[in-house]
Amino acid sequence: MALSNWDTLAFGPDGKVCGGEFKSVKTDHTLELYKNWAHIGSPKSWQEHGSHSSPYIASINSGDTTIGPFSIEAERHEGQNSIFIYASEYIFQKDEVGSVARRFAGIGCYGFKNEAKLVLEKLGRMDEFDKFEWITMSTYENGVSKHYVEKCDIETCERLETIEIEKMDLDELWEGVNKETLKAFFEWLDTLANRNSTYPDKDFCAWIDVCKSAKPESFNQGDAYFAEQVGTEIPKSEVGTERPTPVLHGILKELKNKE
Repeated sequence: MALSNWDTLAFGPDGKVCGGEFKSVKTDHTLELYKNWAHIGSPKSWQEHGSHSSPYIASINSGDTTIGPFSIEAERHEGQNSIFIYASEYIFQKDEVGSVARRFAGIGCYGFKNEAKLVLEKLGRMDEFDKFEWITMSTYENGVSKHYVEKCDIETCERLETIEIEKMDLDELWEGVNKETLKAFFEWLDTLANRNSTYPDKDFCAWIDVCKSAKPESFNQGDAYFAEQVGTEIPKSEVGTERPTPVLHGILKELKNKE
């Protein structure tokens, strides 16, 4: 199940960690982090012959846009093949001047470590990592599994070297959102809040500070799916700590060990 390869960390209007969904209080619109992009949903706006299945009406990969009540900004981040998303909804106050913003921000990222990078670190060849394309692959012949990292030319894709490796355990590879990605995410939010250096958005800055003070717990998207199906709480774990193997991958590992 592909969802089990992806991790989410999100903050809701109160600045606390949330489940990766932002629901409008004015309309039926929702914003939902999915893998490393975002879905916008609205049952009332959905059209039968559109390009999205119900209730979704749009997908966000990068850039800025306004859809329904949401103002949205999205940034692609190279680390962990991530999306950074920020959305706001302004609520006009009765008998008061101005409006109040409800805010949401989050990360959707690939949760496994780069296996090729780990191999190069062990071999003392990290100086080559950014100079070539590195592909991990496996073969199964005559009942024997073999695992490789292939070094390829970035422009021509020509195979230059094949390195046979020991297959790494899933417990070694799963990390979820890591510290570097979380740091880059908060730096991006700070940039958004302070882009007008003369008049920084003080309310936005204060909300970011609340998010930074929260315990940064992320969850595996596949685990969230299984939790929803059985009606249990989504298992979360803190960024920077030893992360449990996602439920699906743990099941597959147990099945393999029984063979």
